[in-house]
Amino acid sequence: MVQNQWLFFCRTFSNSFRLGEFLNLDTRFLFSELQDRFVAKRLDPSTDVVFAESLLALNTIRKAKQFNIPTVIDRTNSHIEAQSEIMREEYLLNGLKKEYNSPAVIEKSLKEYAEADYISVLSSFVKKTFLEKGVREEKLLLIPSGVEMDKFVKIGKTDQIFRIIYCGGICLKKGVHYLLRAFHELKLNNAELLLIGRVFPEFECVMKQYSGVYKHIEGIPRRLMHQYYSQGSVLVLPSLEEGLAKVLIEAMACGLPVIATKNTGAEDVLRNGKDGFIVPIRDVEAMKEKILFFYKNPAEMEEMGRNSSSHVRIHFSTEAYVSRLIDSFTQIVRTKRTQPQTEGRR
Repeated sequence: MVQNQWLFFCRTFSNSFRLGEFLNLDTRFLFSELQDRFVAKRLDPSTDVVFAESLLALNTIRKAKQFNIPTVIDRTNSHIEAQSEIMREEYLLNGLKKEYNSPAVIEKSLKEYAEADYISVLSSFVKKTFLEKGVREEKLLLIPSGVEMDKFVKIGKTDQIFRIIYCGGICLKKGVHYLLRAFHELKLNNAELLLIGRVFPEFECVMKQYSGVYKHIEGIPRRLMHQYYSQGSVLVLPSLEEGLAKVLIEAMACGLPVIATKNTGAEDVLRNGKDGFIVPIRDVEAMKEKILFFYKNPAEMEEMGRNSSSHVRIHFSTEAYVSRLIDSFTQIVRTKRTQPQTEGRR
């Protein structure tokens, strides 16, 4: 059996203290380094597996090697270099000369990738970026996440408005500007675009540009999100880069069909044409086409919503995710016990 006391410690600690986008990149890196060292100093030699979030693990990995403990990096986004390339291109398209990741963040991430025994990824999209960067397939563990299904139950829709829901950070990385443009150009009657999430400073000018096109709610407690999903007609996720968007699973559980880009992890969750549609990133015309399909075909929209709910409830619950994790870790422990001590494999 895989022990529990340390298995999720690194992730729990990081989630408890994460300040995320409220900090600049250098401060975020410093804080992650402090977390990593905190965990490394307290690593129990009897631990079966170290499962640590990317950027929070280099010192912990090296300490684990001293005890011959197998290590797994949990990378929730694409390969750090792929992520940087996607965002550099997007910034340039929007007239910005900036980097998404600092050199220190990239350097530490690459060292973690090289020194960890395995890298856990959430989606085939993320896995593909690692393969393209030269990481061997046997080092990659594809383990899609899940959500607590009892918290995402559909309730009755109270109006006849065709309502597009977007939930997440409102920023360039999430591609919200492409959704705003698509909805604005469609000019649909009795339709609404509801954006749920915090507006990043870089995006405030875009929000002003499209003032009157959308409705915006700053933030909603997770326990209430099912109420908002249930008032939607379709969820649209236009993200340029992320591992596997949990809002995708949450909305599907509440009976919404989904339009999502390939770079959201949707290809591992959404059955294209049955639960919704997958579109390329930055493709406003493809997005408009699929939105218009749902607008003109309410019966098909309802059917896809039912399909999506039944599908994710079977395959993408928290219980299913934990089961996938435990199965992977158990196999890692068994494999490690039959091998001599080794260094991390590239």
